[in-house]
Amino acid sequence: MTVQVRNQLVRKIDTDNHVICFNPSKHGKITGSRFLAVLGKDNYTSDFKAACLIARIYSEFEPTKYTEAGDKIEPIIRSYVRDNWDVLLKDRMSLSEGDVITVEEPVDKRDCHYDHFGSEPIFGGLVDGYLRLNGTRKAILEIKTSSHRDDWADGKVPEGYLLQASLYAELAGLDTIVFAVGFLEDEDYDEPEAWVPTDDNTKIVVMHKKDISEEMEYAEDWFKRFILRGMTPKWTDRDECVIDNFIQREVTFLSGELVCTINKLIDSYGKCDTSEMENEIKHALAGKMLTDNDRIKYEHNGYVFQVKKVDGQCVLTITRS
Repeated sequence: MTVQVRNQLVRKIDTDNHVICFNPSKHGKITGSRFLAVLGKDNYTSDFKAACLIARIYSEFEPTKYTEAGDKIEPIIRSYVRDNWDVLLKDRMSLSEGDVITVEEPVDKRDCHYDHFGSEPIFGGLVDGYLRLNGTRKAILEIKTSSHRDDWADGKVPEGYLLQASLYAELAGLDTIVFAVGFLEDEDYDEPEAWVPTDDNTKIVVMHKKDISEEMEYAEDWFKRFILRGMTPKWTDRDECVIDNFIQREVTFLSGELVCTINKLIDSYGKCDTSEMENEIKHALAGKMLTDNDRIKYEHNGYVFQVKKVDGQCVLTITRS
């Protein structure tokens, strides 16, 4: 994972109140995925992390086979909808005789500063396209890839996707959302550009946008309360992997005797009971690690030994490097 921390925008890391104060002048917006985090509906991103992302004091990117497959298959599905709209959409959108649907390509993200809603002050994001009915924009086109067909059974749409798409529909002044979902098998992720959409592996769901007026009001209030004031919500244990990138105070004192004990512990790890050695190390470090920001990181023989102070107690971990 590639992580970037912009400490030049950080004004204060308040470890007593578990918040970060930052320069609010460089902030971004609440996009579709961050919208879920702000609402507390994202299993992977807290509102603290969302605030760090929006404030642009923290960013991360980890390409996976799933994101790479999605990027490559998105234009394939868009072309499939464009070429087969009469079969895919005529009944689903209750089109009349003579009606014509065209697919409007999204503006290249590099040409719009990664935001299709540039005039909006708080919300933004990138859509996958629009559908035009007889030349007039009619619907948001949302393209997804998935390996879980059950999530989309019986016309269902995962809540997170519906909230994101409804946000974009609201920003675009449209009422209709068209989801085009490609279902992938394991082997498709190895060669996504070879994937071919068919009636069996592609699903179209047409629906009215969800009324998200309350959610947008909450998110707008959250934005004003935190982002515009230059302060994050409180971080929790869930955010340790984020806050660790800001707090880099490392305790570097290790006596030769202690290093020998740590090396012995690592070499014995998983082979015998090491609890006595662990307790010896914790006892030796307890008085030297003064705050919950202190930590020790030490590598030996392909393993990473770490000690952090959590709630006043030394916590020891060993992982492969």
